[in-house]
Amino acid sequence: MNKVYVSTRDENKKLSSKEAILEGISSDGGLFVWPELDSVKIDLNKVCKQSYQENAYMILKELLPDFSEEELRECIHNAYTNSFDAEDITPIKKVDDVYVLELFHGPTSAFKDVALTLLPQLMQKALQSTNQKALILTATSGDTGKAALCGFQDVKDIGIVVFYPHQKVSQIQYRQMATQKGKNVKVYAVKGNFDDNISYDYIIGNYGFKLFSFDGKKIKNLTSTAYKWAFIADEMKEKYKTVFIYDIKLDNDKNYN
Repeated sequence: MNKVYVSTRDENKKLSSKEAILEGISSDGGLFVWPELDSVKIDLNKVCKQSYQENAYMILKELLPDFSEEELRECIHNAYTNSFDAEDITPIKKVDDVYVLELFHGPTSAFKDVALTLLPQLMQKALQSTNQKALILTATSGDTGKAALCGFQDVKDIGIVVFYPHQKVSQIQYRQMATQKGKNVKVYAVKGNFDDNISYDYIIGNYGFKLFSFDGKKIKNLTSTAYKWAFIADEMKEKYKTVFIYDIKLDNDKNYN
């Protein structure tokens, strides 16, 4: 079975899973998908009996074939050990005759913690063979920012910059972001609305400062957007549909105004 990912806009653009994680959105504007995804068979009986971490490994090993078993298990361990306040990570609770999936047990209480604790680990492993460091540029309208900052905190070879619209997030969201610890994280308020917040031209044109300096290695600008295959793959192991977060890829040659 040929496990490569292709762009939804050009089937000739093919990448490995590690390459797709670092590429994010394809240069042609498409998303990276695995055409033979429907060939993956998952034993639901095992899913019901295994732990969250065991299910994560069982599913991700099928979706990310160029990650070794050791790499995947290390990523899963780093993401989900002592970071959630529920042993089941996303426990299901019965309320009357309805079953509710709880997604608020992560380090920032946002549902995005489920994927944003694992994504940085996968990205760090994917970067190891490239001799590069990565700078995450991401915009938020609220809870995404804190979840991304927390997930990438002190992850080796990766820095993250979060932009948010000044005085247009809640006080708790602002305080969560403003008090984030970590040597590789920065947060900036952007005067304007959310559309300005996600505009590369607006930010650089009005605030043209040097955000990070990584010496000795080429910097690769990335995004923590849910369009990333790793984010989608991670959420496929969840019991809910992928939710696209308000992060976009910021490219020099594109105008988001």
